[in-house]
Amino acid sequence: MPLITRQFGPNPKGSILSFQDMDNNLIYLEELTKLDLIPLTDNVYSLGTSASRWKSISVGPGTINITDQTLLTDASLTVDNGVLQINGANQLQVGQLKFVDNTIESTTGAIDIQIGLTGSTASLQLNRNVVIAPGKTFTFGDGTTQSSAAIQQYTPTSSADSFGVTGSLVRDDENIYVRTNGYGWRVIPFNNSYGSFYDTTNQANTPASTARAINISSTATASGVSIVSGNRITVDHDGIYNIQFSLQLIKTSNNNGDADIWLRYNGVDVPNSNSIVTLIDGSKGSSKTITAWNFVQAMTASSYCQIYWSAADTGLTIYAVGTQSTPTRPATPSMIVTVDKISSLTQI
Repeated sequence: MPLITRQFGPNPKGSILSFQDMDNNLIYLEELTKLDLIPLTDNVYSLGTSASRWKSISVGPGTINITDQTLLTDASLTVDNGVLQINGANQLQVGQLKFVDNTIESTTGAIDIQIGLTGSTASLQLNRNVVIAPGKTFTFGDGTTQSSAAIQQYTPTSSADSFGVTGSLVRDDENIYVRTNGYGWRVIPFNNSYGSFYDTTNQANTPASTARAINISSTATASGVSIVSGNRITVDHDGIYNIQFSLQLIKTSNNNGDADIWLRYNGVDVPNSNSIVTLIDGSKGSSKTITAWNFVQAMTASSYCQIYWSAADTGLTIYAVGTQSTPTRPATPSMIVTVDKISSLTQI
């Protein structure tokens, strides 16, 4: 097949290049402007063969266009400002790895996609949020999997400890749980909830024989526990809580008198939580006592407990004393409450 050059313009001209025009296997095209090298027939001729290949192809600023074999649309390959661009194609396949729009996938769902070498020591740094699709899991190097952030499970490095007991280790966002066969779960809190609260007001028993919540107006220190509406001990996390309290009772009226003290959870009396305190006759001076004990209560996040009391005698009061001197002593609150989260086993 002869090689024909054609100069475009109002009067196209063409000439055949013979072998005599070639010098040292090079074809020089000189003194020609607006020159394109075009085959006589569309989509028929090839540039080289598998056995006779061109060594190098150098292309200046411009575009390489390739026609899609199925869609018959053009895809263009360009380089601009250091960026290699493929326009007109929405997929790029390299081996078994495919780039489809904003997705990286393998040619089949059964092929793993690996980032980094097995022996790599550097980290993979992501500057975006990571979302795990529903039903998908993380698989760790020891073969364990994780499908939810609510609780993470790990397999011990050996099948038994030094005592020959097998078990497992589990954690959530607040505690570590250790379970050994035959011994059940043990809790190691590492993000505990706690609170220390008090009240410095006198709390009268008027009218008598009325169930009323004991006020707790002030916070000394707290994390994950707070006082809401003046008397609701409210927690931020599920768990089992130890609620300890002490209060000062004074009786200024005649005869002995009883006071009932109990726990309510979310507005409902906790069964078997009541205790009765008896103060002796206060007619010859005030009768005083300090009452203290604790409750252990399972609570869910945002739930609350209240400490209630009632007495038939209006002469009973929960009372406070200010700072005192000789010697100097701190104030005595009418009510002191401390709260500690002792377990998160309600989550398992």
